[in-house]
Amino acid sequence: MNSNQWAGVDETVIEKYAEAAGRSGREPLINTDQGDLLLFVFLLAGALGGFIAGYAYRSLSSKKPTLPLAILLGSLACGNPCHAQEGHVEQHAPHQHIHPPSEEPLSYEVILGVNSMDIWNGMVGYDHPFAHVAPRIAYDQETLGTFAMDADFLYPMGSPRLAKCGGLSEMDVALSWDRSFGPINLQLGTTYYSIMPDHKDDLYEGFVGLRYENKIVVPYLMGYYDFNQTDGTYFKGGLCRTFKLMERLSADIDLCCGYGLPLYNRAYFNTDHATFTDATTQLILQYDITENLYVGGTAAFTMLLDNAIRDSRFVNDTYGTVDNFWFGLHAGVHF
Repeated sequence: MNSNQWAGVDETVIEKYAEAAGRSGREPLINTDQGDLLLFVFLLAGALGGFIAGYAYRSLSSKKPTLPLAILLGSLACGNPCHAQEGHVEQHAPHQHIHPPSEEPLSYEVILGVNSMDIWNGMVGYDHPFAHVAPRIAYDQETLGTFAMDADFLYPMGSPRLAKCGGLSEMDVALSWDRSFGPINLQLGTTYYSIMPDHKDDLYEGFVGLRYENKIVVPYLMGYYDFNQTDGTYFKGGLCRTFKLMERLSADIDLCCGYGLPLYNRAYFNTDHATFTDATTQLILQYDITENLYVGGTAAFTMLLDNAIRDSRFVNDTYGTVDNFWFGLHAGVHF
């Protein structure tokens, strides 16, 4: 069979006249044949379109749903059959790519970042830009699992700015252990939130997490318990997926939803019932400059879900807004 029998117009007509005019073909500026780039574009458009359509549904319905249609549509859009290279979710910070395993059991990482605002479980902690430094040290033992210590130092860049503590407003330190049992990963740990300058709101929290590693989409579930402030319990579940766009460029999509039990919701939202509290759609792009150095950016949309929470005067006076678009830039080094 002649290989040109089914050639398209591009090859049989346009290329012929272009070459006659001395204009030979070249590689496209954005080559959608690389990795999963074309699939990623369609998936991103579907996820964002589903989220926007679901959120707009609130204004069309006389009876607003307790769980907005946005979360359901967004989850369906992310669940299309496709092939992920890797997926990973951290317990507190936006998840980063899994780095190639180190030959040494001890590894180090430092991330420098700037965010447009501080969002914690759907709530606005600080509505000005802030910088943060996040060092991490981990010890990986094939039999015992991975032991890690993560720290995060937050520096507000707007006003008001603390006169004490060198401008540092918060320091979070997490100790964790995780181990994989086949495709199931189990994580246990505790976090200490040190709130400057008087430490009266310092928080001690324990957490447990599960995720199921696979090549389609990675589901995960985290549970948090506050030991000293509220005795409250909060759950966060979601789906994440990593796409290899180019040789050094990757993208993470994360869709997650939070659920608070009564004690937690009473402390943070002034409501006594258990309910879905918040949802976040997040995109992280990361470019590996070298094997050890990377840069990236984050764009996310966070919203409070329950209508009683959204309409509460306490919530609006405390957090200012219930829907927030936020973004950030980061650079990191690991060795």
